[in-house]
Amino acid sequence: MRFLDDQFTRDARDNLSGVIAHGKAWPADYISAYGPPGHEVKLLDGVMLAARSDTLISRNVWFDEAFDFHFYDLDFCRTAEQRGLRMGTWGISVMHESDGSFGTPAWRAGYERYLSKWKS
Repeated sequence: MRFLDDQFTRDARDNLSGVIAHGKAWPADYISAYGPPGHEVKLLDGVMLAARSDTLISRNVWFDEAFDFHFYDLDFCRTAEQRGLRMGTWGISVMHESDGSFGTPAWRAGYERYLSKWKS
């Protein structure tokens, strides 16, 4: 997560890991480099989440249907951590068409659901 709050306060670079290209085709329109990949992290963006299904099932980790789009990924990560799983980034090539829709009414509604569930 690159922001600390709904005012879009940037997190310290030392807390970030990963790189992603943005655009519809290669070469990318631009590349967001948050920090070196290959590090353990607490939260992952949902653009690419990979896990062994048997690991998730055995730890009772799933996507909460209360989150239709925004914050489903952060909720998933917090649940995984709460149930003893560790997460991290890895150096693979990924391109995402958008760089997010932060601050929209749908984003703010998701943020409120997230805060209601997790209290922070």
